[in-house]
Amino acid sequence: FLEDCVLALEKFEENKAFLIPFNSEDEFGAVGFRLSYSYGELAEKRVTSHADVKKNQFYCYVTFTMNKRASMQLRQEHRDWFQNYQTEIQDKLGIDSFLVQPIQRLTKYPLLLKQLISEFFGIKCKPVLTAICKLETRMRGLLDVVNQAEEIPYIEELPAELSTTNLSYFRRSAEFEAYHYRPRKKFPAKVLLFDNCLLITEVRKKQLVYRHYYEWSALELRINTKKNITLLTKIRETNITNGGHEQTKQNGNHLREEYQLVASEALTIAPWLRSARKIIECTRLEISQKGKLSLPMDLVLGAAFSIWLIWHYL
Repeated sequence: FLEDCVLALEKFEENKAFLIPFNSEDEFGAVGFRLSYSYGELAEKRVTSHADVKKNQFYCYVTFTMNKRASMQLRQEHRDWFQNYQTEIQDKLGIDSFLVQPIQRLTKYPLLLKQLISEFFGIKCKPVLTAICKLETRMRGLLDVVNQAEEIPYIEELPAELSTTNLSYFRRSAEFEAYHYRPRKKFPAKVLLFDNCLLITEVRKKQLVYRHYYEWSALELRINTKKNITLLTKIRETNITNGGHEQTKQNGNHLREEYQLVASEALTIAPWLRSARKIIECTRLEISQKGKLSLPMDLVLGAAFSIWLIWHYL
């Protein structure tokens, strides 16, 4: 790790070094950061089209933010080494200024796109203007997600199996007034959406405390109004087979109310609802495709062509 730091910091003055977090365990047993002395993953990110943001090409910024706490902790553990090397290379700014560069870069994208919109506004080029407006909206949405992701490592009482490395892609969070039906408890909550699950946390003096975890395959959302949502879970049924073995499966027809979520304003949870609906649709599609034979298109075309040749020449 320290050898990588030396290689990266030696290139720092040439503006070719970038500090990037990653989701793997390093030799110090903590999620750290990878130093790349050629243009790295974040450095190579350029806003080229609306599709780049849509296809998770910029998710590395969310990853950077989620691992920020662990990276800072690793830097603190080796602060003496960093300070000594900073003195050796006569660097006035230090590694702290180096770590904030990715987020600073991200905040400049919406400003650049806004300037482009103003430039194209007076020109009769509606398709280009429309594309830039969509991209600017998505970039601002990405910036919101990045800011929300910073809270994830600080969630208290989070089980070890729900660490940031196991939670899949983070999509969005929103604040609600939550009512838990079974204990009949009401509390301010922040609900976080991931591709593989939904997390419910309680807000205590600006600190998030873990409460519940639900997989999307066992979950349903009932939209009562634009700012009132009921969270339901599918009840598991146990059937006894002829061999006497128990078989448990979820019954989509039997649902149990778990939470009622009420937002202060409908506008604040509109992006959250859109993300939740997309995740639910993708989960249902994956479940429906399970067990079905799916052949690559080139294999299908090749087989069809072979049959045609045999039929034609024989």
